Amino acid sequence: MNLAKLDNEVLENLALWLGIPVKRLKVLGEVIPDIEENHYHGFLDCQVVSWREGQVRRLTHKIVKFLREHNRYYILDSIKKIRQLRRKKLVEINHCRFTELDMTLRRKLSLPPIDWRGNQAVVCLSHDLDCVEDYEFSREVYDLNRKYNIRSTFNFLTHWGYQPESAWLKELDSNGFEIGLHGYTHDIAIGIRPAQRIIKELSLALEKLNFSVKGYRAPAFAVTPRLLKSLKELGIKYDSSMKTVSCYGQAVETFYPYRYPGIGIWEIPLTIQDDRVFRDLYLSDEEGLGVIKELTQRVVNIGGVMVINNHPRLIKERFYYYEELLKWIAALDNVWICTMSDVIEFMEEREHRIIHLKEDSCIKTTR
Repeated sequence: MNLAKLDNEVLENLALWLGIPVKRLKVLGEVIPDIEENHYHGFLDCQVVSWREGQVRRLTHKIVKFLREHNRYYILDSIKKIRQLRRKKLVEINHCRFTELDMTLRRKLSLPPIDWRGNQAVVCLSHDLDCVEDYEFSREVYDLNRKYNIRSTFNFLTHWGYQPESAWLKELDSNGFEIGLHGYTHDIAIGIRPAQRIIKELSLALEKLNFSVKGYRAPAFAVTPRLLKSLKELGIKYDSSMKTVSCYGQAVETFYPYRYPGIGIWEIPLTIQDDRVFRDLYLSDEEGLGVIKELTQRVVNIGGVMVINNHPRLIKERFYYYEELLKWIAALDNVWICTMSDVIEFMEEREHRIIHLKEDSCIKTTR
């Protein structure tokens, strides 16, 4: 495979991860001859929502927004359980396309792994507040995070059974936690709405939060290029709706943040969330904890970013699991535990350094 034939934005992301100018990648020639050029195309993109799935998502949201909170949650959760019947086998970490390519290029170029502020890897915790029960238990989650000196990200809805209180948001922010946006409502069809509607609803949500929000996660991962363009227009720096590995559809197959092709907004892939192990796999607290620990260790071993998402209402039911997870993460060696906006700040600094590397190379060539 000739790297020069790859899409330039894919190459730019590869160069960013490797810490070298794109020009250096393009002159490598045949690097992995047994892989087709198009093997990497599309694996940083959103999957296309089919007409049928779009109709189901629209109809479901139209119904549930008029229901009581308990019934609303029950229906949405039931749909997710039905969806799992067609799940696919998870992709192994070491077989993810960009993980393989990154490891191969580092060996060929004798490049070290990414130095994450003096650490080998990154762990980020996030919490999606999908309903009033999530919101009401968010303070207990916050207190437990503080107990183990972990700063995490809370993603809020603004018009879906609860309204975030200004004093609570200020307390989170003043103690180093990140306030993220989850939406105006938990609209599982948000990504296929007209752009004007997306911008209008998310603008109202941002106005309600009244904070400098940097990140977003789409309800039910309903992310599309149209939604990402709207986020960029609204000044959101990153999205975290694309999954690293997926049981249902396309996965991005990288454990590094990247610039989304054609749009430029940052994407921090979500590695795993609690309902994957508890709702879908019916695991016990100990079993679920074991799965997440093993996955985290594998991501740490390859020097990537591990994003774990938990819902406060599920934490309430599985408090032992969550506290043991925090205790274990806090004790990890050589791991940077931070918010996702911290990761983006790091990536932008790294990107800036690489641009200067390219400029310095040009100056030396001219001389």
